[in-house]
Amino acid sequence: LGIYHGHTTAVLAAIFQKVISVDIEEDYLRVAANHTREHGNVVFIAADLMVDSWKVLRSNRVDVAVIDANHKYEFVRADAHNALEYLSPLHHLVFDDYGHEVGVRRTVQELERAGAIRDCQGIGQGRDGSYWQFDNWDEDTGESFKSWTNYSEGMICRRGEGTRDGANTDFTDKRFYVYKQPMVKLHNAGIFRFMPDGTLTTSAWGDGSWETAPELGDGPTAASGRKRDA
Repeated sequence: LGIYHGHTTAVLAAIFQKVISVDIEEDYLRVAANHTREHGNVVFIAADLMVDSWKVLRSNRVDVAVIDANHKYEFVRADAHNALEYLSPLHHLVFDDYGHEVGVRRTVQELERAGAIRDCQGIGQGRDGSYWQFDNWDEDTGESFKSWTNYSEGMICRRGEGTRDGANTDFTDKRFYVYKQPMVKLHNAGIFRFMPDGTLTTSAWGDGSWETAPELGDGPTAASGRKRDA
C-alpha cells in the first residue's frame, strides 16, 4: 500500500509469488511498472485507499500487507484497520517509516496493546536500538533537515487474536472532500474526529464539540467549534 517508485516492490516481487501494488498516484504506478518490468508477478492498482472500497482486494489471497502510504496517524490507522478487515489470511503486517513517523508508531502501539497485532519486531536501521540519521522536514514550512532516532526503521508484526475488535478505534473519523472542475480526481480536504467525550478535533479547522441528534439515533453531529489562529 503506497509504492512510490517501486524499488521495494521489485524486492517483494523477487520474494513472493504475487505482489499487488496500490497507489493513488498513477505517475508512481507507471514508474514502478518500469522498475519491475523484469517481474511478471506484479499487479498495479490505482486507488485512493481513503475513498475507494477495499472490497476490490478481498477476492485475492494476501499473506503480507506492507503499509507505506500516507503516514499521518488517521491514514495509517485506517489502512491497518482495513487490511485486517478485508485482507485474508493476512499473517503479517509491515509498517514502513516506524522510526521517524509518529503516526506509524502510534498505530502500531495501539494495535499491539489491543491484541490486533502481536510479536512485533524492528527491521532495518535502528532495529538493535542504535541511533541512525534520516531526512526530516517541517510540514508547515517545507524546510528539510537531518534528525536522529533509535527507533527501528520499520516494524513487522504478526496478526493477533481478536483482530476485528482490536483494530477498532474509540473515535469516528468523518472525511470531507472537495471536487474540482473538471471532476477528474477526489481531493481530500480534511478530517473531523468525533471523540466519545463529546469533543471534536479537526485536521484543518480547529476544535469544538458535538452532540447526538436524538431523532437520528447514534450518529454524531457537530454542534459548535472554534477556529484555530491562522
